[in-house]
Amino acid sequence: GELLSLYVAAPILAQYRGTLLGERFDASFRKIAALLPERLRDRVCLLQDRVNAKPRVPSHEDATRFSRVLDAVHRDRQLRITYFSAHRGATSTREIDPYAVFVANSTWYVIGYDHARARVLTFAIDRIWTIAESGRTFRRPTNFSVGGFFADAFGVVRADDATDTHDEITIAFDAFASRYVRETEWHPTQRINVRRDGRVELTFRVRGTGEVERFVLAWGEHAEVVSPPELRDRMRRRLERTLERYAEDR
Repeated sequence: GELLSLYVAAPILAQYRGTLLGERFDASFRKIAALLPERLRDRVCLLQDRVNAKPRVPSHEDATRFSRVLDAVHRDRQLRITYFSAHRGATSTREIDPYAVFVANSTWYVIGYDHARARVLTFAIDRIWTIAESGRTFRRPTNFSVGGFFADAFGVVRADDATDTHDEITIAFDAFASRYVRETEWHPTQRINVRRDGRVELTFRVRGTGEVERFVLAWGEHAEVVSPPELRDRMRRRLERTLERYAEDR
């Protein structure tokens, strides 16, 4: 059973193909297969035809960047990168101490201390145009952890402003959306209140609401911000601007 579980995960691991990590996964599976009795090898071959996935396959450039970032994280080597910030629409050169890599929604990120900005930031590896080691090493803070870094974020975007307060946010979902909302843990602090009419209220505490706004917009007419009032008002203005666009003749 454990062996079959491992091979069920194999298609998911295909998204690392072309990277240093992917090469190690492939080598591990080859070694395991070579040690299996013939009866089990036959079962594994059948499983590979019956369990599959559609991973995001990286380009050669993506794989090279990923491998270099992973190597720098492993060896505590400072990096000099050229990075495109999608939020600002600008490219800049950064020197970072890469603390860790993590994946979310098939996108890889590196968390690192940005020397120019004097704080720990998140960088999408896909938007790193150039990468090189600076020749310096760094010492990772002993109290750093990926889980702790994202503890007060809703998704992968952490509030840049340390003065931002933690907001308790409540979103109401209609009966249709509630069937899906209850299936997922959206945030470690969440509470779900199920109403008799089938609607649910999702409440959680985060710092920074950018991703929360996009989350609510993605549910369309099925979701509504209940509190805080500032966020509810901001969502109303965004939806009014959206309606203005649809009112225009094309």
